[in-house]
Amino acid sequence: MSEAKQFRDEERLDLPSASKMARLVACPGSHALEQTLPPEAFQADSQQEEWAEKGTRIHRAKETGNTLELDEEEAEIYRQGVAYEEQIVQKWMRDKNLDDCEEGPREMRVWLHDPLNFPELLGSVQLDAHYYNKERGCVLSVDWKSGFDPNLPPSPSSWQLRFGAVALKREEYTDWMKECRVAHCKAQQKHTVNDYCDYAEADLEMSWQAMRLHLWESTQPDAQRHPGQHCTFCPCKPYCLEAGGYSLLPSVAAKEKDWELQVAQMQPKDLVRIWSVSTITEKIIEAVKDRLKAMPDEDLAAIGLERGKGRSLDPIVDVPGAYSALLKEFTEESVLKCMKLGKTELAKLAAESKGKSKEDAGKWVSSYLDKFIERKTSEAPLRRIKA
Repeated sequence: MSEAKQFRDEERLDLPSASKMARLVACPGSHALEQTLPPEAFQADSQQEEWAEKGTRIHRAKETGNTLELDEEEAEIYRQGVAYEEQIVQKWMRDKNLDDCEEGPREMRVWLHDPLNFPELLGSVQLDAHYYNKERGCVLSVDWKSGFDPNLPPSPSSWQLRFGAVALKREEYTDWMKECRVAHCKAQQKHTVNDYCDYAEADLEMSWQAMRLHLWESTQPDAQRHPGQHCTFCPCKPYCLEAGGYSLLPSVAAKEKDWELQVAQMQPKDLVRIWSVSTITEKIIEAVKDRLKAMPDEDLAAIGLERGKGRSLDPIVDVPGAYSALLKEFTEESVLKCMKLGKTELAKLAAESKGKSKEDAGKWVSSYLDKFIERKTSEAPLRRIKA
């Protein structure tokens, strides 16, 4: 007997998923490259892990209805999400003139099969919540977003939502489903029930054909890789030649070493082009640095690099002890001028001591210490004008 195949991603069987569909559309070759990456390419930093764990707990509470493992902040996000989802459902029922509806299984994973090579699988989607009225052929699919995501596309532009609608039509409710509304439930953002998209039966069929094309492209041995803003959250970026070249675009065309003069001679459209890729360029460079730092010393030496001496940090961790010792040498006023109060730490103290939420504790610190605070704002960032 042949050995069972070992999957890198057991849940998705190493196949494309709805959450990665937008990247696959923009860069068909990214999926194949991702399958070749070493395990360390998928290691998240501590902050990313914390966000992921929060999202997992909130989604699990949504699936089971059990909120016991949620902290106060997560419980509030969960409550807001439930309320927003109910508003989305009620608007859908009003718009479609439905008397009632049924809720389908929560966190349900739906697999798309290849119609030309059944039962081979093409990919999958995990549906956070969906509702239906079988008699009218109406379905509503709601995707929960428990965190802030400034890059979240509107529902009509979301390939993740489109994937879910097509999967329901193709695999679950084939006999009676005639239309599907898809929507994001943004539990932490200013909510609008108008961020949705309706797919008629013809729309679902055309979307299916488009998805089949993109999924087929991703399986071709010469699938092309196209760098762009989608590289920002792609684990392939420190291993991808195209992403590396993309990060160098502002400099490869430069012929002068006087960068200020070079910028002064650029046209405004060129400035916008470079500014628009700056974020992904920085992320690619940081990912490359992280990969190099993870290499053994002998491998670094083979490519002409070595580790320098790390900068001395030496933080003072026993602040009360250090303060008492310094009073023996200096006046209290001169010692206090050397010290700083961190609002983040004070907010944490207020939250723990006064039983406040993180947000309320921050507001309390800001209000209570108002006369001691010098109000400042940072330099205004650039951003695109929304249409």
